[in-house]
Amino acid sequence: MSAITKGFFDRLVGDATLVALLGTYKSAPSIFTKRPLPPGFDIEAHGPYVLTTGEAVQDPGPADVKNSKGREIVRDILCFSKLSDSATVVEEVAEQVRFLFQRQVFSITGFSIIVAEVSGPIEADEDDALGRVVSVRLVLKES
Repeated sequence: MSAITKGFFDRLVGDATLVALLGTYKSAPSIFTKRPLPPGFDIEAHGPYVLTTGEAVQDPGPADVKNSKGREIVRDILCFSKLSDSATVVEEVAEQVRFLFQRQVFSITGFSIIVAEVSGPIEADEDDALGRVVSVRLVLKES
């Protein structure tokens, strides 16, 4: 897992409010960092869940200048709940994810966060799940 992915994962799994809103899989909160989801995972039994898999956009960014290295990233965090759930379930998860990243500084090994902005949640329903997407934009300076 990259340092950036680990920073996102640790921020998500470390929040008791978010963890209380999620299901569990193998005794851990249903927070995943890669696709496909693990064998045996079922949204009916283990949802709601959160998935963050990598950057949607990655550019040098405004912190990448002559005397320092930096990058600007946008990472989507997908939130899902069962189709039979009220939309309120997935919306609460997505709003908590938004709260965790909007204008918040958190730890990413090897980087300092200069800007943290969030857009969404945006509806992203799938055939088998209610979904919302929260997009996190970070401007990072390499340490």
